[in-house]
Amino acid sequence: MNTLNSGCSIKKQLQPIIAAIFLLLILFFTQSCHAHRYYSHDDWIPIDTDLQNIREVRNMLSIGKALYISAVNKAGISKVWKIDINTSNSIAEAVDTGLKTKDFAYYLSVGAGSILYAFIGTEVYKLDITSNAAKWISIKDGLENGYVQLLYSDDKTLWASTSSGKLFEKDVANDNPWKEFSTAGLPKGKTFALQPIDNNLYLSRRYANQINIYYKNLNDGPSNWELFGSFNSVINHLGTSNQSLYVSMYTDLRKIEIAVPNETTPTSSYKNPLQYEVIALHSTDGVMYALTDTSEIYFDDGSSADWKKLSDSILDPDSNDSSFDGIVDFTITDNTMYVITKLGKILKLDLAPNKK
Repeated sequence: MNTLNSGCSIKKQLQPIIAAIFLLLILFFTQSCHAHRYYSHDDWIPIDTDLQNIREVRNMLSIGKALYISAVNKAGISKVWKIDINTSNSIAEAVDTGLKTKDFAYYLSVGAGSILYAFIGTEVYKLDITSNAAKWISIKDGLENGYVQLLYSDDKTLWASTSSGKLFEKDVANDNPWKEFSTAGLPKGKTFALQPIDNNLYLSRRYANQINIYYKNLNDGPSNWELFGSFNSVINHLGTSNQSLYVSMYTDLRKIEIAVPNETTPTSSYKNPLQYEVIALHSTDGVMYALTDTSEIYFDDGSSADWKKLSDSILDPDSNDSSFDGIVDFTITDNTMYVITKLGKILKLDLAPNKK
């Protein structure tokens, strides 16, 4: 009996040790599965399109199996193109019927389902890309005449911020006019960034000598905007991934847990914030990607306290082709990342084989 009891005692002592080892193994394999490998310059594949005579690309986004690009051509005419990425023939198809000709590009914004939005100045349009007769339709009814500065959509609502400091909302499911959205609790002024997260809407505005982030519960109509945090630099992008708010200032990109807003400056969850000017933010599959003004892309998958560089130089430093100078935007669809340069050159990176 003593031998039996001794054996049982040893097993009981080993159980927590075995459990701890098992947990460490799970964490190890989880980290490995979610971590990117480091890509080389050769992993980026140029896409041969017929985009030509472009003076400047405004932005690029993806819906389904297509890329949509907004730019101004060398004749000074604003254009929107569609490129089917599901075929080997990457011919750019003009999709600008209904848009007014401008001497600078529209800014594209993706909406719910198959809806694409474009805005510039006082003009706002929508395009149903599933329509056989794809034509941009003006949806400015109800908006004031001030310049539209920001446009953002989730599955239910389209928000617009104007140069007067007013906010507007519109139900994406119908064609009812815009209606003014409450700004109670907000200082007057320009909205620098706008980001819905779950049932809250976040935005940044200047107050005195600082930039504040405010939030409002979308399920509580009469509630005021509340202060989330204060910063010492202009916030030009807000992004979200894994219940965290990413705040991009000129040379400082920080990640903030959003579960407990407070009225003091939030503490970054990074020991080493990304200290480059960020041009664009995109998240997918729990990973946040940031394009910097150095034409490099960094990512955060939560596996360390540092932002990690995605690859070697995307653009060929030895190339004499000036059209490959300067990446201005990127998008991700179907495990593939696409980047576009100022003059319309596109490269892609397959993210599927991203395991170490």
